[in-house]
Amino acid sequence: MTFIKSNDNIDMHIDNIIKLSEYDMTYLQKVNTVKQTFNLNKIKMRKDGRVYIYINRKQIIAHDERALIEKLYDSLEQCRTLRSLYPDWEDYCKDSLSNSEKTIREHRHIWNNQLQNEKIVDKDIKELKTIDFLEFFRTITKHKAITKQRFKDIRSVLNGIMKYALEKEYIQNNPISAINIKQFKFKASNTQISPYTKEERSKLINHIKSNTMDLYDLAIILDFQLTIRIGELKALKFSDKNERLIKVQRFMDDKHQIHNHIKGGADEGIRWLPLTDTALEVISLAKELNPNSEYVFIKGGKNLTTITFNRRLKKYCEELGINYRSSHKIRFSTASIAHMSGMADVELQKLLGHTTLTMTQHYLRNIVSTQQTTETYLKALA
Repeated sequence: MTFIKSNDNIDMHIDNIIKLSEYDMTYLQKVNTVKQTFNLNKIKMRKDGRVYIYINRKQIIAHDERALIEKLYDSLEQCRTLRSLYPDWEDYCKDSLSNSEKTIREHRHIWNNQLQNEKIVDKDIKELKTIDFLEFFRTITKHKAITKQRFKDIRSVLNGIMKYALEKEYIQNNPISAINIKQFKFKASNTQISPYTKEERSKLINHIKSNTMDLYDLAIILDFQLTIRIGELKALKFSDKNERLIKVQRFMDDKHQIHNHIKGGADEGIRWLPLTDTALEVISLAKELNPNSEYVFIKGGKNLTTITFNRRLKKYCEELGINYRSSHKIRFSTASIAHMSGMADVELQKLLGHTTLTMTQHYLRNIVSTQQTTETYLKALA
């Protein structure tokens, strides 16, 4: 076996470990498990030939690399950390909680960018107390360094892992649950959402219509006619149309899988949306371009992709000198225009598929620009 020389790291020898262990899959699995938890680059060799690594300031020594790997693996049974549990928790979120791929990616982004380099994630979870999390939260919110939403995202990941550990009976209580977040101060966040204006919407639609349109062009125009999510748009069928209405009852996820329910699972998400003359024209043109498909925007087994949709939309915005906003802002824009035209909040709630009127009112409160509010106020008092 190749030993580590002083100040060498184990990555230079991992191929040797794997080759020697091909007959022993159990040991190979241990190597992979240990690598997920400990930084094996920190393994060093003593003058007497033994190898060692410091874990939480404690030196662990073994007579060779394999013995040290075995020791580290065994230590995982006694010492579980947030770092060692994160991969298992991510699988748990996928398999048991049925979290979407988007949610999993958001968790991973928070872990990679906000948590994985913090000391707290390498402490034994049995030793973690409320004060440990409290001090960590105070550190990251010091001088209002992060927004409240970013704080909630970080707390959500930590809390999720600890709740998972509680369910697995690795710990007896979750110390995060005792922390009141009202004590922390956060950086102000800009909740103002700038939707496309009615004029910008008209310019984009007319500009697209002046071209030889394909399914992406038709999808953009139809999106501007409906209070619909991009995943719902991509999953529409021709059979969903009934005269001047279309039923929104399924969605396509990030992996292009069709789900026969609406994201979130609430009954309110399944809804009938009115079709404008332009919307009816778009569906008719889509049928001409795509006569052999039951889906409006799936042709020859090829799905619309959100990234291409947004690239096309950005291209048209640049051509017109309009500030580009992604596909999600189109839903905001349609709601904003309808709201400004006098549609009642309760009516918009049904069209947006929100479960509560409070959700709709919060939605509308964020999309009304300062300019629109000023114009409405001055007109009312003129």
